[in-house]
Amino acid sequence: MGSSIAVSAQELTFAMEPSYPPFETTNAKGEIIGFDVDVANAICQEIQVTCKFKSETFDSLIPSLKAKRFDAAISAIDITDARAKQVLFSDAYYDSSASYVALKGKATLESAKNIGVQNGTTFQQYTVAETKQYSPKSYASLQNAILDLKSGRIDIILGDTAVLSDMISKEPEIQFIGEKVTNKKIFW
Repeated sequence: MGSSIAVSAQELTFAMEPSYPPFETTNAKGEIIGFDVDVANAICQEIQVTCKFKSETFDSLIPSLKAKRFDAAISAIDITDARAKQVLFSDAYYDSSASYVALKGKATLESAKNIGVQNGTTFQQYTVAETKQYSPKSYASLQNAILDLKSGRIDIILGDTAVLSDMISKEPEIQFIGEKVTNKKIFW
């Protein structure tokens, strides 16, 4: 969780990118729900304030937090040195890892040429820095990358292991390929 200001109000507004289950998603009533919402609600209960939740694109969370458009951001944000220079973080509450997915029987890590990653994520950073064999394509959301994967515009996706696991449970034609990536310089 990232924060840029101290809070002394009766209400605390958290921003998140709600297309990232199980961390955050929108239910049929339009409410943001998920693991990060549960964490935020526990924080609000502990400090005796009311939680409010605001939808924001992932790549605008830190710039908007710095501009004080909300009080805190909580959206499976990996802590990096660059981000920690911009905003304050809580202690890590989730051990992040990355994984690759592809359509079943369509691509391997060796045969893939095009990779999809979400804008502003450590997965995008890792892909650019460490995977020169792929041509990266950035997406506003993981769901957009999934659509391009299904239509053959990209071969593989790199993303958060827990999020991709949730996605695979709903998209049986997609599978994990290769090993988890646990580079502590990038994912922590």
